[in-house]
Amino acid sequence: MILASSATLNPADPLAIGLLLAALGLSSTAGLRAYLPLLAVGLAGTGASPLVPLQPGFTDLSSPPVLVILAILVIVEFTIDKVPVIDHLSDLIHTVIRPVSGAVIMAGTQNSLSDVNMWVAAIAGALLALVFHGAKAATRPVVTAGTIGHGNPIVSLVEDGLVVLSVLVLTLLPFVGFFLFIVIAFLIWRGIRGIVRLLTGRRKRRSAPARATVVQAPPPVHNGSAGMPGPASTPMLGGPPSMQPPYPSGQTGNYPTGPDAPTVAATQQPSYPTPAANPIYPPLAQPQQPYPAPTQPYPPQWPVHGSAGPDAPTQPGSF
Repeated sequence: MILASSATLNPADPLAIGLLLAALGLSSTAGLRAYLPLLAVGLAGTGASPLVPLQPGFTDLSSPPVLVILAILVIVEFTIDKVPVIDHLSDLIHTVIRPVSGAVIMAGTQNSLSDVNMWVAAIAGALLALVFHGAKAATRPVVTAGTIGHGNPIVSLVEDGLVVLSVLVLTLLPFVGFFLFIVIAFLIWRGIRGIVRLLTGRRKRRSAPARATVVQAPPPVHNGSAGMPGPASTPMLGGPPSMQPPYPSGQTGNYPTGPDAPTVAATQQPSYPTPAANPIYPPLAQPQQPYPAPTQPYPPQWPVHGSAGPDAPTQPGSF
């Protein structure tokens, strides 16, 4: 069904479109795993009727030594990607390798873009692989920090399954595989976005310091005029607080005191309100005198024979 060369095919032909979609999808998956898409392309390019025909200059991808080396590299990449910290070093090294793998896939397979210009096809494949690699490399540190490395193997296994499924479907059924690849890419993007938001939200809540509630004291009340504060008043239960009235109009400062102080006219005297009676603390009653006032002059004068003289003798006994 697949022709040996798609150069004679019309770009609008379904077969040429399928080959182009397969090349685009496989180049993108190279951003997640660098060697598995290359191995799939090498295996699919063998035989008299290859599933994915290769360009004349890239037929060495189907040679047995290259396929063995690619198979070993696939196992190594799958293994080290599940070890925390080492997977970050692997992503750093593969920042160059994965775009190169995407460029080789896009330029080495026969498709409408590589038939026109291999360099343009190589740049397109490298950019696709770099985008997916950037998303993977940026998400993995967040997963490591949020799960202390325990979530790295799980995320890596999910990536392995998605890459294997995408490569198989893209190689066998390009149209279905490309559509499935778009759906999987969208789900991966949504999942990565949700994981990043969840982990960054937890880190912010853990690192946020406890906020102390500061209660500010109310500003002092100035009852006097011309910048002179009035005396503090203590409110009484059951009545309004007594407020010091301002000085009379036309007078500022302190009032003079002393015997020679001039008197203020009655009309200018400030009127002080009478404080309301306190129902809880009634006014104290005036103390009662324990004994009546003495009416007997001192020293007492005792009557003697009906008269009282200054030298009256003291009468013994009771009277």
